[in-house]
Amino acid sequence: MNYKINASDLSKIPEDLVSKVPNIDFKTPVSEVLPLLNKNEAVIVNKNNKFYGILDTRAIKRSKLTLKLPRSLTAGKFAVKTPSIDDGTSIYEAIESFNKAGAKALPYVVRGSVLGLIERSTMLKMILSTGLAKEIKIKNAMTSPLLSININSTMGQARSMMLKYRVNRLAITDDYRRFAGLVTHSDIITHYTKASEPMPEKKIDMTGPSELPITNAMLDNPITIDQEKNLPEAIRLLIENKISSLVVTKKGTPIGILTTSDIFQNISASKAVELNNVYIASLDPSLAEYKEEILEAANAFINKIKKLHRVRVDYLILRIKRIKPSKYEIHARLMLGKGAIQVSVTDYMLEKTLNRLLEILKERVIKAKEKRLSAERYE
Repeated sequence: MNYKINASDLSKIPEDLVSKVPNIDFKTPVSEVLPLLNKNEAVIVNKNNKFYGILDTRAIKRSKLTLKLPRSLTAGKFAVKTPSIDDGTSIYEAIESFNKAGAKALPYVVRGSVLGLIERSTMLKMILSTGLAKEIKIKNAMTSPLLSININSTMGQARSMMLKYRVNRLAITDDYRRFAGLVTHSDIITHYTKASEPMPEKKIDMTGPSELPITNAMLDNPITIDQEKNLPEAIRLLIENKISSLVVTKKGTPIGILTTSDIFQNISASKAVELNNVYIASLDPSLAEYKEEILEAANAFINKIKKLHRVRVDYLILRIKRIKPSKYEIHARLMLGKGAIQVSVTDYMLEKTLNRLLEILKERVIKAKEKRLSAERYE
């Protein structure tokens, strides 16, 4: 299949790549929008016939509401403002905007008006066409480990776990902890979220969506790919099957997940490290004033790791969120010459959280080095 896109170079994203999606009024009940999200990555929300924002399943997830939505909730409550794209936006700038927004699509602006959306699938086609991902291996881009939930769990339990660990997918395992399938937050939202209805006193209570078994939304035969493959092979599978994630395997055993977001972040990081060893994929807006201090601490850490014998450091990717006024969550992926190390830390005070994360990363690097050297001695 040919994925070539008629873009003359990387400096522009042409207008003909825009996806036409439904435009809805901000007063539209969100329960009426869900069927549209089955067919589109996002929809455009207007207020008084002017662009108001975009709405996708991620915005609904961030609201942390139950799976029974009050009919009073409207699209305007979930619509989000995101960076926009135009014919002067480069592919790297667009990917960076996707990383910052955490959205499934971004508005494309022509002469001050929103023409439509640039979807993630379109960006994947551009990445494949331009060869930006050809040097990246899946094992260095995936998220691991793959979080799992028991097959006897409910939809509500799965969604609670996703919210707790801030993930959009869970592996489903049987009672013997064998891999049985995959469930995504989008599937739960678009297929099982329902508008709540007033119920007569004598009406028999029916099972709500939160109590439904997770097997109702489970994909029991998800598409997989081996960790040793390169990203272009993964991107082709994502495009051909119109999906946003692949289960990554090692000798047939699931060990991680590769998502569109993982691909975007790794491409941005590989570009950023031409000037710096640290790439901040996302930073809570309230922490913007601390960006230079974060970079300074992270680069000091990188320099220390580089001094370790027989350890090659490529770059460090950081994602930083403020989850409470004084509580922070930091995700890190350290790319090494011999693979990647991932760490997540949640703690109080930004400096304390960052220092703790860097200490854990250093410990993991040393352990990985010792394990590798030990294996080499017995070869």
